Amino acid sequence: MGIFSISNFRVRRNAFIALATLPIWLSACTPSAQQKTRACEWAPVASDNFKTSGSPNSHFWIHETGGDGWGNHELQNYTASVENSRVVDQKLVIEARHDRSGYSSARLRSAQAWTYGRFDIRSKLPHGRGLWPAIWLIAEKKNYGDSYWPDNGELDIMENVGFSPNLVFGTAHSKKHNVFNHSERGKAVFVPDAENEFHKYSIIWLPKKIEYLVDDSVYFRINRNGEDWQTWPYDKPFVLVVNLAVGGDLGGQKGVDESIFPARFELESVTVSAAKNLACGQ
Repeated sequence: MGIFSISNFRVRRNAFIALATLPIWLSACTPSAQQKTRACEWAPVASDNFKTSGSPNSHFWIHETGGDGWGNHELQNYTASVENSRVVDQKLVIEARHDRSGYSSARLRSAQAWTYGRFDIRSKLPHGRGLWPAIWLIAEKKNYGDSYWPDNGELDIMENVGFSPNLVFGTAHSKKHNVFNHSERGKAVFVPDAENEFHKYSIIWLPKKIEYLVDDSVYFRINRNGEDWQTWPYDKPFVLVVNLAVGGDLGGQKGVDESIFPARFELESVTVSAAKNLACGQ
């Protein structure tokens, strides 16, 4: 097993994020060969299995609408239209579209916020150059520092860019480790059929440890070693966000293939669980 540097990933998550190189590492082996997570007892506290067709469950999801990708220089306009987000065949479909008025897609965040837990999202990634699907956690509100981002943190459970099919990566951002200073922490893993099959993308978020998983296999871990909030702001409520961007500072680096639309990012289930003992897995 070897590792290879990924040198050209650039990201701006929102209007507060500066463009910079993302220093993450690619594992040469698939998640099934990675270390299994340590045992914790989990109790589900929230879930959406997409049983009701039509608009997404408003008790679980809130649409975030608007253009420009929140500072990411994305091309789409996020809408609340069922053309861009809907539940069909027990799946949440986030669909990026292109018509005479431009690109449209959807971005949804959870109505509830959580501090710590296990977040499991089964999804199938879209296919096509120029797409940028993401599943991530971000602080519900400003608790630390002078800026909402990066001071209050972000945990990217899964990101992918269409010009690198089946490569997914997880990243942690904070005031000390972020794209401003090229020091955000993360890792990428190759999932051979991520665009054709559903896989479970997860994060285990505990007071002293955060683990990133694909199909229950850990591929990246960060530990808290007494750092203050500038390194570890992950002790306040975060919301869950899912979105499908078009173009942008990361997803659009190699242009957009106009033949791919409409493009679907599908979620089969979302489960949030609380640890029965927050000291587990330490």
